[in-house]
Amino acid sequence: MKFSTLARSAMLATLVAGMLHAPAAQASLPANAVACRAAIAKSYPKLVATAFKTIAACHKSRDGGDPALAAANCNDMTVADSGGKYAAAATKVADGVAAACTGVDASLLDTDYYVSCPVTCPGVSNPMTSMAQVGKCLGCQAANIAKVAGDSTLGSPTPSALTAADVKCRAAITKGYPKFVATALKSLTGCQGARDAAGNYPTAYCAGLSLSALDPKGKVQGALTKAGDGITATCGTAALANIGSCSSASVGDLKSCNDSAWLEAADWAFTSNYELPATICPSAVRTTIRGACTTQDGSPGGCSSGNQTGTQLSVGWKGLAHAVDIVDSYTLAGDVTCPGTEKGTCGTCTINGISEDNPQYAAFTRCKDAPWTPCTNPFGNDAACGGGQCAYYLGPPLAISAGGTPTCTMNVVANDITGTVDPDAGTGAFTVDLRSVVHTGLSQARPCPICRNDTTAQDGVANGTCLGGPRNGQPCDVQGFDLSFAPTDAANPTAGNSLDCPPAAAANISGSGLAITLPLTTGTSTKTAEDPCEAPNASKNCFCGVCSGDNTVSCNKDSDCSALSLGSCGRGNGVDRKPNNCSDGVCTPVPGQTDRGECQADIDSYCSGVLFANGHGVIPCNTDADCDSYISGSA
Repeated sequence: MKFSTLARSAMLATLVAGMLHAPAAQASLPANAVACRAAIAKSYPKLVATAFKTIAACHKSRDGGDPALAAANCNDMTVADSGGKYAAAATKVADGVAAACTGVDASLLDTDYYVSCPVTCPGVSNPMTSMAQVGKCLGCQAANIAKVAGDSTLGSPTPSALTAADVKCRAAITKGYPKFVATALKSLTGCQGARDAAGNYPTAYCAGLSLSALDPKGKVQGALTKAGDGITATCGTAALANIGSCSSASVGDLKSCNDSAWLEAADWAFTSNYELPATICPSAVRTTIRGACTTQDGSPGGCSSGNQTGTQLSVGWKGLAHAVDIVDSYTLAGDVTCPGTEKGTCGTCTINGISEDNPQYAAFTRCKDAPWTPCTNPFGNDAACGGGQCAYYLGPPLAISAGGTPTCTMNVVANDITGTVDPDAGTGAFTVDLRSVVHTGLSQARPCPICRNDTTAQDGVANGTCLGGPRNGQPCDVQGFDLSFAPTDAANPTAGNSLDCPPAAAANISGSGLAITLPLTTGTSTKTAEDPCEAPNASKNCFCGVCSGDNTVSCNKDSDCSALSLGSCGRGNGVDRKPNNCSDGVCTPVPGQTDRGECQADIDSYCSGVLFANGHGVIPCNTDADCDSYISGSA
């Protein structure tokens, strides 16, 4: 029973963490990827300016009576760029991006910085597959930004209906506002460049600044004011209804309307410089499993305030394992089919099983009886496994030390995952059918064998070394991180958990594994104890039941078991259950917390030198001597 509770709670905490912490454009970037973004920021704003100049020149010729343009839409770049100057500039930018961004495709595409091209663009797929495609997309995007701004602020009025005053007013728009956009982009990309250098990649901060905060010297505000003054000075005698701009109510409204439209163009150009998010419905969804702490911020041995999630494992009656950090930073992905095709119309999409669109798919597709051996046919037999079963593992081994009992669990996905997601709403619900194969741990301080000194973690290259277990000294690749039981230090800068370093098969204490079906959701999930506890607490309800007909099947009430023809719900072969194990029977809420209780009549002590990454105790003790075999320290 203890192991069933432990494994079930751990995996529920781990997987819900993954759904609640789906990856966004926040992943740490290598220096060459930051340099790539800087190179785009240098060339792309110039291309946007060229796009505006191209449509402005077309409008000037058309307004001046060029008969060849009388029926033309000068906001359409394929029409406006009759001399090919914009096309040449776009090609130059695309080539420059491809050269500057060589080798960073995965860093920027797979971490959601550049995903979909928002407009149809020749030679560009959706989702995009290389930074070379991103370079081409930016050429199409700049033309699109110019078209939207042109449609709104310049329109396509009939040239013969325009008076000289009308033409002068339209010329004021094309003269002042593109200069404002260029000035704003210079300040915006400067702001973002500084943040990129500091590792703060999302654009929301810079885009959200006021003009005065963005540019204390006032150049951006001055450019916008000057553009508006041009309308005030030249449009007073124009027939505003004729000029095709976004407002004809008054000169003041025309100015305000143009201010808003060109501000939007500047913001759009800025954000697309750094982020081209998904505009198509996904073919797969990917999530990163998080624990309470992670090594990703480079603080081994500790958990910084900016490096925590709400995910933690709490089991037991009184301090057996409360607020435990668990193995984290590994990925899971599922294939999906959506009824719609474009963002906003995706609808409720069906999850069709585990997806290969996961950088760790191969890492977790391993032979069931030899988890260090890769295979390619999950849920079936595979020649690589000697004809045996190829399994899909839900992450690397899970190390837990609770109540003085260390365990190492291998979590095998028994059947393909199923469920639904709604990309537009950001919601989802899916079911993972697990078999948690629990092994007795090596020691309380190290329940699972670990992988040490791996040159680059999670790259699929086994150049680390297993410490402990049947493959001690064999090569391995770190697949997940655990600050509690796989800590790093100066002599061992890389350590973690890996299927290359499994526990010994002879240590298995759960047979074919505990059957754990996890219904997971992005919504709020609660559970109420419904099964009566054993005497003398039969008047109260308890969790942690198992079916009398099969003790590997967990339950919360009798009907859970009767529906499976597995008898009734109860303690099974385990100890009598209690609502808590406080010596006085009273679990007192911890002040300021809604999900913590303490046995105030009891005192639990832990070895001071062996703690979870979040500072909670791992190894219980009664005297200092109890800790001597683990550390040199006191209780």
